[in-house]
Amino acid sequence: MSSDVTLTLPEALGSAGDVLTDVAGNGILSFATPTAYQPLDTDLTNIAALTATSGFLKTDGANTWTVDAEIYTPKHIGITTESTTARGLTLPDDNQLITCTNGAATTITIPAESSIDFPIGTQILIEQQGAGQVTIAITTDALNSAGGLVSTASQYSTLTLIKTASARWLLAGDLA
Repeated sequence: MSSDVTLTLPEALGSAGDVLTDVAGNGILSFATPTAYQPLDTDLTNIAALTATSGFLKTDGANTWTVDAEIYTPKHIGITTESTTARGLTLPDDNQLITCTNGAATTITIPAESSIDFPIGTQILIEQQGAGQVTIAITTDALNSAGGLVSTASQYSTLTLIKTASARWLLAGDLA
């Protein structure tokens, strides 16, 4: 048998063990002992106390918040236009797209590690934007590519150079 019961909820917050009763004093509902939780207000207070001006929020799950600018910083490549027919790579070419726009053949040369020591992991993209085929040359270090190919296949072909080890480079992409 069921009947309607009207409850008036208290204005104050309840505590574990408190019981809500109906107007006749019958116990209907009780407050449970809370399980482990972290009130949102505490998180917001801790986040507001951070002094960093940029970055992304990171938590260790125990209400410790930090601002981490390194892990999530987006990386965008720069774009460099090359209109000549010969270019030697330099340190600022790391993380760049070099667009070769000449109508004649263009040679991009990787210098010897003894003259310019690119960090391992250096990545350089090269696009044949003009009609002239782009060829990658190397002075004394090793250049590995599929089939030993070192030139772009056609206009708008893109190549990727990656320094994989000391004095060793990988060339990949639309090769001919």
